[in-house]
Amino acid sequence: KEKTRIKEERKNKFNQQIQSTYQDHLKQKYYLKRLRIDIAKCQSICERLDKEKLNLEENILWKKKKQDKEEDEEEVVVDDEEEQYDNDDQFNMENQLKKLTNYLRDKHFYCIWCGQTFETLDELQNTCPGNERDLH
Repeated sequence: KEKTRIKEERKNKFNQQIQSTYQDHLKQKYYLKRLRIDIAKCQSICERLDKEKLNLEENILWKKKKQDKEEDEEEVVVDDEEEQYDNDDQFNMENQLKKLTNYLRDKHFYCIWCGQTFETLDELQNTCPGNERDLH
């Protein structure tokens, strides 16, 4: 009986670990997808506002044009492992999003999370809860 109980406990513990690992994987996958969506949204808004308000024709923060993207992809050696994201990828995406949101706030008084442009930087700072999704 004791051996059976111990086996059951080990089996349950193992199953819990597998479930926990799988849930962590799904959370990470969702988080990275959310980052990519937020970055793309910021890039589009950044391009629109830069063109409208600053009459810019180009900005390094904008989404790459299809032709530029294809040229970059030719230079990249692709690893066949499925969705291999490491901490550097996540860190780079988080940094890129932070740069974009800071730029939108500083240059255009725009908060991506509030979804609005403010009249002044003071109004943005006093009205907006902060420069992160979790603060909204």
